[in-house]
Amino acid sequence: MIQRSHEFLDTAPLHELQNSLGDIDRKITFIDGFYLQRIYSRIIDKNEMQSSHMHVIFEDNLVCTHDENDKRYHARPIICGSPSIISIAGIVEGPAKPKGYYFKQMLKDLLSLNSKEIENEFADSYVSHEDPRLVPVATGYAIQAVFFFLTNGNPFCSNYPCRLFNSHWQEELIYTQVIKPVLCKDHLGILAKANEGFSRD
Repeated sequence: MIQRSHEFLDTAPLHELQNSLGDIDRKITFIDGFYLQRIYSRIIDKNEMQSSHMHVIFEDNLVCTHDENDKRYHARPIICGSPSIISIAGIVEGPAKPKGYYFKQMLKDLLSLNSKEIENEFADSYVSHEDPRLVPVATGYAIQAVFFFLTNGNPFCSNYPCRLFNSHWQEELIYTQVIKPVLCKDHLGILAKANEGFSRD
């Protein structure tokens, strides 16, 4: 099984994880997000590493961070900072799919189902690779990267729905980024205030 979010095993090598959710096992490459961020920061011109510049990198590989509390790797759709990194694979693999999806995958033999049938049943409730919904979702994460700087390092919102809501489930992600992609009143105010500041400059 792909280890997602808090499920990454301590023993998993940094460069690959085994996936057995599908009928065919495949390996997934992943990268330590903070290590990758350090590499990119060395490439960016030093004159552009100031707060007047913002760099957002879209990464195909699965980006993860190691949590010292639970000693596990967590898949991340976004690592904010200089530069901010948005992982397309992290969008797909990070937020959890519906519980029913995992339940049916575990019991597929008993239910006489194959993985493709289960994927088709739940296709609308999660974002997959080559999914056109990736565009608005990735745009939402780019907006979070902007708010990381506008809020001095606090890009997420606890108000649901808000485009800055820190989605842990794919269904939350789809609702806040595709179905109702709006900012809450508080963050609209922060954006308006920032816009006034930019206008004066």
